[in-house]
Amino acid sequence: MSSPSYFVLFIFVYFISYNTFAVNLKRFEGLIVNGTRLNQNNIEDLPLNISIITAEEIKLSSAQTLPELLSQEPGIQKSSQFGNHAVRSDIDIRGFGARGTQNTLILLDGKRLNDNDQSTINFSAIPMENIERIEIIKSAGGVLYGDGAVGGAINIITKTPSYKTKKYLIEQRVGSYDSIKTDVAAEYSNEKISLNLFSNLIHSDGYRVNNKLEQRSLSTNFSYFISNTEIFLKFGISEQNLRLPGDRAVNFVTGVDEFSSDRKGTDDPFDFAIEVGSFLTLGFIHSFADNIELLVDGGYKTKESDIFVENSQEFRNTNHANLYFSPQLKWKFDLFHSEHNIDIGFDLYHYQFDLDIENTTAADTNHVIVQPQHRLDIEQENYSFYLNDFVNINPNTSFQVGARIQHSNVDAFDQFDSTARTAGFASSQRPSLNKSDKGYMANFGIKQRFNRNISGYVTTGQSMRFANNDDFNQLDATFAPSFSNIKPQRGRYFDGGVIYSSEYLNTSLSVYLMEMTNQIDFDPARSTNRNFEPIKREGLEYSILLKPTDEITTNFNYALTKAVFDEGLNKGNDVPLVAKHTANFIFNYNLFRSMNLSATWNYVGDKVFDNDQDNTFFAKIPSHSSIDMKLGYERGNFDVNFSVNNLLNKEYFETGTTNSLLFDTAHTRFNASPMPERNFSFTIRYKFD
Repeated sequence: MSSPSYFVLFIFVYFISYNTFAVNLKRFEGLIVNGTRLNQNNIEDLPLNISIITAEEIKLSSAQTLPELLSQEPGIQKSSQFGNHAVRSDIDIRGFGARGTQNTLILLDGKRLNDNDQSTINFSAIPMENIERIEIIKSAGGVLYGDGAVGGAINIITKTPSYKTKKYLIEQRVGSYDSIKTDVAAEYSNEKISLNLFSNLIHSDGYRVNNKLEQRSLSTNFSYFISNTEIFLKFGISEQNLRLPGDRAVNFVTGVDEFSSDRKGTDDPFDFAIEVGSFLTLGFIHSFADNIELLVDGGYKTKESDIFVENSQEFRNTNHANLYFSPQLKWKFDLFHSEHNIDIGFDLYHYQFDLDIENTTAADTNHVIVQPQHRLDIEQENYSFYLNDFVNINPNTSFQVGARIQHSNVDAFDQFDSTARTAGFASSQRPSLNKSDKGYMANFGIKQRFNRNISGYVTTGQSMRFANNDDFNQLDATFAPSFSNIKPQRGRYFDGGVIYSSEYLNTSLSVYLMEMTNQIDFDPARSTNRNFEPIKREGLEYSILLKPTDEITTNFNYALTKAVFDEGLNKGNDVPLVAKHTANFIFNYNLFRSMNLSATWNYVGDKVFDNDQDNTFFAKIPSHSSIDMKLGYERGNFDVNFSVNNLLNKEYFETGTTNSLLFDTAHTRFNASPMPERNFSFTIRYKFD
């Protein structure tokens, strides 16, 4: 029987079971949707490797950006190009290196923030003050949220006003590098409506020359309640103007060392990236009973970007238009003396990608494409069906079983103008591409509570990643532009852990194994995107939180992450940009009732440079450690805090690239972006009731 047939049979059996044993149904409290597909009533019993970052933990943390906060979780690594308000930052769960963003699914209230390309997430457009909690699922997020959650899924849940609320908030932050950040928020609710509005303004000159950032964003959540139905509308717009300083170069033959001679400088004084985006979501939640709830929502998301890179004399205009529709049924019932929590749903995503490429120079760039050499049109449609069941067998035992079937259809075209100015290799038309792929994701897990303090879990399954626009668009073996026929990436995983929890001590230890086939990545030896040979990832993650007194909380996290090529010419080599050892120590001290001191020590081990899949480059990205501190004072509706990042003034970088072996056979040079040295910020916040 085929996989789709099994999936249909699975759904059919559950519906028959419900009709047959309807007498066993009992009433439950109303379900909580709010952009999550987890069972919020018993989240501590879910048989998944899952962690929650609460709003209170965010408030106390010394982290200034979302990537900094997320990287404090064991098994999560970040890499930033500039260190300027989280712009151009990657989040990587469990060792995918340069493809971390494509294998870590980031969601905002359950909706994808990842675009259908290799671009990074604009974390700086999400005010941390507006976050209620962050749900992190490692390895097993594919069934619930779809492809791309190979390493895991991170769902950022925003705040909703409590009943009969009327609040306003203004926050002002000033800091090093002429940085100014302003957040304004408003909340209102009564018996019929709920409104949440957030606005964000950022200006920063950045640590580097030609790294100025100007950003504006606005988002709103509106809900209207009618009997057992909630109708909601979510809308947001953002605009970002970013200058690109490029990398600093080190050449061991010529003696060039821009890190030492001009760390903050740039060789690209005219490069820039301008991005304008918007999203609209409309839907409703209807409760048929206390145990059955239907969520239907759809939306439209756009992003337009202009990028100029003088080194390649290339100006690009990109347009993304994403349409999605996502009905979901949440259903609770008792069957065979077990409590079932079922999610049944359908996700449809339609991606339209248009790219105009014009070869030009800084002298004649005016943010308008005059005569594009290439006009790329890529249309991709992904649709999937899923069924997931969290089952509480008894108060001490629970398990989860789920499956998702996904289909992908792609049409790609290239209009080539031979009369336009040419440069580089892309001087011919790409042959068109039309392809269809399908795959399935599955997960099975079980959790056992041995006593009131100790529990353990195991989970296993399969995840998928389908190729995106940038994966398809490349050069072929003869350096002619082409659309590559890349296969879907598949990962199979096993995850197990033990958890101890008490009033003053919480600790957990987990181990995992992931085996990847057809991983989609860039091959510098061929200068193409392709499916790689099998890659094995295995690791250990440990966390301990100790509260020796009511005033002091300490938290230590450590992760061992091993990502190696398992077959082929690179067998046994480390995957680039993955640190084998990472750790942090977090200290919070409530000095007195209204003042809190937090400090974080972060350590990231050395890692192989990007493009060094054969591990022949004689140097690695050095290990580094840093200390961040924050002192906060709160009284009533007023609070202030003073922060110091990189207290010890360490000079380091988080990501770097060696030149392709095709152009640097001696492997003598690398490029990287320095991170900021010691820097400061001061924040003042006031809430109006």
